[in-house]
Amino acid sequence: MNEWDSTSLAAVIPEKWSKDVLAAMYSDNGVIGSVLSKLDSDKGRGDIQHIPVAPRFSTNAVGSDGSITVQNLTTTDNSVTMNVWREVSIGVIDRDSWQSVYGGYEGLLAQYKDGFILRLKEFVENDLLSLWSSVTTNATPTAPQEMNASLLRLGQQQLDEGRVLKEDRTLVLAPKPFWALMGDQVLSNIAAVGGQSVLREGSSAIPKVYGVKLIESQEVASNSGLYRNLIYQKQAIALAMSKTFSFQRLDKTDLTENFVADVLYGRGVIRETFASVINTKTV
Repeated sequence: MNEWDSTSLAAVIPEKWSKDVLAAMYSDNGVIGSVLSKLDSDKGRGDIQHIPVAPRFSTNAVGSDGSITVQNLTTTDNSVTMNVWREVSIGVIDRDSWQSVYGGYEGLLAQYKDGFILRLKEFVENDLLSLWSSVTTNATPTAPQEMNASLLRLGQQQLDEGRVLKEDRTLVLAPKPFWALMGDQVLSNIAAVGGQSVLREGSSAIPKVYGVKLIESQEVASNSGLYRNLIYQKQAIALAMSKTFSFQRLDKTDLTENFVADVLYGRGVIRETFASVINTKTV
């Protein structure tokens, strides 16, 4: 029996295209906000950001005649060179924008614009976490383990022994050690997380665990079978912006519309002892 089906009627059955493009996936970019950021007050001229660090004072005995020992105030100059310039750009041919289902540049661009800035932020986060190689003073353990509560406490202890500020501490973990820590029996105790159960939090960014902000990041550096997870106080790492994240349309030079997002920044370890690398297994 002859039947009309989708094959025989292909010429008169149209295909349908969704106008909603599924977005590309990017990291959460939580690290950018947890370092010493020079984003607003220091924007402007210049390609080097100087960050002075005050010395640690000593105490001295007062002499029997009331004499004192005057200390010299020698401030350490830490500088960050703002020489990392990254961009994301696309060119849309006029014909394609006219004929697309989005009806012009603006409709077409709306489907992709957010991805421009997100990809740049993801790169910056990766760049910040690559600084683990500059942290050699504190590293634990020598033999990598699965992430657990005791390693978190050890990282905290190292910072405490170095008289590091307790405020604004962050632990950044790759997904594998992050979820290993979430399964730790100690952290299932409500008292350990200030009245909240970690296992019921349901978020990749737990507000506080043992007083530390916890961030899960796919950008954590790995090397020689190790994840180089990082616990640090805000002053350990500096991010200096010469030009913050921006998006713009460029002048046309032909029948193509060009769009670009870019950022110009520098980053560096300012106080190495304010951070500690926690080595965990990748497999």
